[in-house]
Amino acid sequence: MRRVAVYGRDTDVKKLIVTELGSLKRYKLVESNSSIHSFLLFNDNCEPPAHTASLQILVLDLNKETTESIAALKKNHHPCDFKRPVLLVAYGDNKALIEQFGAYLNSNVTLHYIENLEKINSEAILSQLDTLGSQFYDSKSNPVLNT
Repeated sequence: MRRVAVYGRDTDVKKLIVTELGSLKRYKLVESNSSIHSFLLFNDNCEPPAHTASLQILVLDLNKETTESIAALKKNHHPCDFKRPVLLVAYGDNKALIEQFGAYLNSNVTLHYIENLEKINSEAILSQLDTLGSQFYDSKSNPVLNT
């Protein structure tokens, strides 16, 4: 089963998103602690470091982000590795900042905006993760080398 590390500063919203995704019974939730930034980890009853997870979610509160913090996203959210597949999950009222994520979006980084935290579309998030994963990993979670 593919593991997904969930990074971000807002622990309550991370837990909410993980609970919603976990309700589909595709992943088991395991909470882990990190000395740098907290993260939650979906996995299959084992708990290797989050930085080894094949997929990542970075949860961002648009009400707390600024143009400057988005420009420094890679530095501010270490150990999230932008060289590997990342799903940016943004929520909040400051929709004007969504355009700022354009500099990060490419084949391995996609964006999902949540309009209402009470109505999270778990299927849409998992679909985006599946798409990211299928581009970079085979069915056994081995990296796919595109030559």
